[in-house]
Amino acid sequence: MLKKILALFVMSFFLQVLQAQTKVIPEYIRCQSIKGPVMEYFQNVGIRMTFSSHLNSFLQKYHHASLTDTSRLNIQILDADNTLELQTLHKTNDYSDSLHMFLSIFESSSLAYSNKFFSQKTIVTREDSTFLDSVRSVLLLNITLTRRDSILFDNSLEMIIKPGITPGIGILSNTVSLTPKGFTEVLKIGMNLLFNPNNNLSEIELKASPAFVADNFILTKTMGQPRVFVTTKKDLHSFDYNGTEMIRMGEAVYEEIRMRGKKATKTNPYLEEIIKKTKNYAISDFVLLHQECRDVVRNKNYSLQLIAQIDTQNPPPSPSLLFTGFLKDNIHLLLNETDTIAQFSIEKSKTDTNKKLFIDKITNGYDSTSLFFLGTNHEPRDLVYDYVVTGNIGKENFSIKCGGFGNTLKEIYINDKLICLAQGKFSPEKFVFLDSSLSPEIFNQLLMIGFNCFFE
Repeated sequence: MLKKILALFVMSFFLQVLQAQTKVIPEYIRCQSIKGPVMEYFQNVGIRMTFSSHLNSFLQKYHHASLTDTSRLNIQILDADNTLELQTLHKTNDYSDSLHMFLSIFESSSLAYSNKFFSQKTIVTREDSTFLDSVRSVLLLNITLTRRDSILFDNSLEMIIKPGITPGIGILSNTVSLTPKGFTEVLKIGMNLLFNPNNNLSEIELKASPAFVADNFILTKTMGQPRVFVTTKKDLHSFDYNGTEMIRMGEAVYEEIRMRGKKATKTNPYLEEIIKKTKNYAISDFVLLHQECRDVVRNKNYSLQLIAQIDTQNPPPSPSLLFTGFLKDNIHLLLNETDTIAQFSIEKSKTDTNKKLFIDKITNGYDSTSLFFLGTNHEPRDLVYDYVVTGNIGKENFSIKCGGFGNTLKEIYINDKLICLAQGKFSPEKFVFLDSSLSPEIFNQLLMIGFNCFFE
């Protein structure tokens, strides 16, 4: 009997607390993205319910208030063309004690953030550039709570979103920055700070699960396969491949190849013949690109040497691509001292019509249940590799296909057999090994070629 009385007392107490809480009327919850369909996640019932639950819990936690109805939130998803003013305040005719909430969620592009970042810095360091290159998206949140047209609470938060370490491997989406799960987790963290009156942070950096484009060739090979993660400290990359391996990737070095005059560069006759047969030879500059690399475990130093043409009649679309006019002939080298370890050719922008990207579907890159349809109904796209490297290393033929949006995925083949899928641009981040029979020494040499710093 006593237990029943206590239970009734506790229930009565909580009912009084709930009744005492101020009601919150959501005047608007506006969402907009200028870079992709992330806000379309709100059309999913499950995501809306999770968001409503988090929103209500933070109102209760920090403002002793609760939404009038969590099941019927009016979330407006605005087109990218509409102007969204984060701090627009609409007046109401309500003179009760209810709170009125105005919430805006805006996704900006990483490029817009970079421009803002650069404009505020007089000197941009290499660390700054590395930081900016990894930014996937920027979310801007703004909350205003009013009563009788008086602002009681107003706060804004800027969240810099970078890809987190996940088992996902694949082609990163260039339009969708977050998976549905990553989106809800990021908003939960952001709202916890946004609604807190004692929070003094206006900008935070977050790492979240990145979104990968669905495809017909990567997921089928990597699903259920173990991942090998790479530990990187500065330019040293450590990982396990039949034992601990460590490779060091050095700085880029550029050396002009002078074909004429007293200071002409000494080259072998074969290379000189190739250069002179190149289209627009007379009005072009030619550059020898060096990158020094090291196999730490075997105490061996390597020199990667690539030949690039700068054609004044066909300038690159951006300065970052200035040195990517690689000569297509089999003249690029990986050297150990004076010994030629690998010799190869480089092709740019090569299409494979058998490999398809389904850009209206995204995944987390490792779990088939994560497949999410964006509802955009785009036709599948042929895969276009940024670079395809083909040549020989020792007695083996090899190829490295560098693809993904922004050259973030490498397919490594030996004698036309796929042996490894590696995530990363200039340094490996994680691997899925489909065949581990290749010697670690040769595998490291292939990584030096595929992850060189000239493949922009």
